[in-house]
Amino acid sequence: MPTVSQEDIEKAVEQAIEEGGAEVTVDDVVNVLGDDSDSIRESAEDILAESLAALEAASDGESEEEDESDPDVLFRFMSAVNTLYAGQNEESIPAFDLILRIHPEMPRAYYYRGVAFYRSEQIELAKADFEKSLELDPDSGDTYLQRGLLRLDEGDEQAALDDFNTAIRLAPWLADAYRNRGALLINNGQAAPGRADLERALEIYLFERSEERIEEVRELLDNPPAGPIEMFKATDILPRLP
Repeated sequence: MPTVSQEDIEKAVEQAIEEGGAEVTVDDVVNVLGDDSDSIRESAEDILAESLAALEAASDGESEEEDESDPDVLFRFMSAVNTLYAGQNEESIPAFDLILRIHPEMPRAYYYRGVAFYRSEQIELAKADFEKSLELDPDSGDTYLQRGLLRLDEGDEQAALDDFNTAIRLAPWLADAYRNRGALLINNGQAAPGRADLERALEIYLFERSEERIEEVRELLDNPPAGPIEMFKATDILPRLP
């Protein structure tokens, strides 16, 4: 069972790029991690490809402002993600603004900035960023998950369910998508399929060793609440390991 987290992989990618520059390979990343399992390698490949694309865009980008042609945009991007991951939502937004001025076709930057807007209750801006991210990368399961939560906040349960379904189809390892779809189904009287989703979410949380989430879902399964189940809006913003 892998014990390497998404954050560990991102840090390993950053270290490998610092040491090897644009010629770095996924072998360099897994060597830093000390874990060459298939799931780790696949995630490392995705993150490395995205990071190198950002680095290339930064190197090739032209701008009238000197700060916007800064070749370390990759590290700015990773720093902004870490800031967001630490819960400093509004503080991360200007960093993503800069990154998107340099590289306006970067779907993950729109995704992360959308999360920052959403968590800062700037709903229309969040919605626009999620839409742009999906326009550029229509296979992003975690973007559908986030947009589903936003749609649920707006009261559109069917649209939210559609997004949760798509998130699960594209990224069947997204435990948060199963958890939230299960809650939505149970709240609408579909107890059996809803419970099946919670059980699937629990399996993935156990695999990931997400102790807090394991406890939360077990409690829902063992002691169903009398009223509606709340959505799990603290959903992880980083992609899960496949």
